[in-house]
Amino acid sequence: MRLPIVLLLFMAVIFASQLKAEERLVDVYIYAADYAKEHKTVYLAKPNNGYHEIGLSRANIYGPFRSKVSEDGKLRLCEKQLVPPGAEVKVAYFYPAIAEARIPVGMSNPLLVLVPAKGEMSYRALVLDSSITDFPMGSYKLVNFSSRNVRGVIGRTLTKVSAWNITSFNPSKGNEDDRLQVRFQYEEEGRWFTFGSTTWANRTDKRTLLCAYISQDTGRMKIRGIPLK
Repeated sequence: MRLPIVLLLFMAVIFASQLKAEERLVDVYIYAADYAKEHKTVYLAKPNNGYHEIGLSRANIYGPFRSKVSEDGKLRLCEKQLVPPGAEVKVAYFYPAIAEARIPVGMSNPLLVLVPAKGEMSYRALVLDSSITDFPMGSYKLVNFSSRNVRGVIGRTLTKVSAWNITSFNPSKGNEDDRLQVRFQYEEEGRWFTFGSTTWANRTDKRTLLCAYISQDTGRMKIRGIPLK
């Protein structure tokens, strides 16, 4: 009886190692609140061979693009570079990463949101679930890409989000007015400063993504919004 048990255990170990080695496939959407210099076009690896060539847009969310998640759970966007002359390789281009983000297991509709960054990566990226279950009609998601706390005053609704974080809110639940006065503020040295103000229609038939970030060109806080289908 020992041989079958040992054999089954061996087969289980082999099967588990094969599962671990398998690359996880995802269908991802991509949105850029702003562009990094010289990186308005990015490249995302296809499941088998080649790369999706994606022209980023501040006015549109693109996708879905099928890609593979690395063993560490991250999805990487790349730039396309020529291989240096004399390099002993058989390819004309290579693709170094310029943005990366961890994709949670089981997230049904990952949306990769980008803003320009300083440092090794050209973009800072955060991932949110854009499914209608997690992001219902009438709601907003506010992504704070800055190092400052941010708050929004939407009619009678107050929402706050800490640095490098995401929050959700639904102003239609606490406001009966058809139009809402809106202000967005950031905190610095214990004081709040307004960096965006407007008027919103109080609607329950759409959902909107908001991105707060520090402009690489001016150093000032900015906010950009885009509706989701």
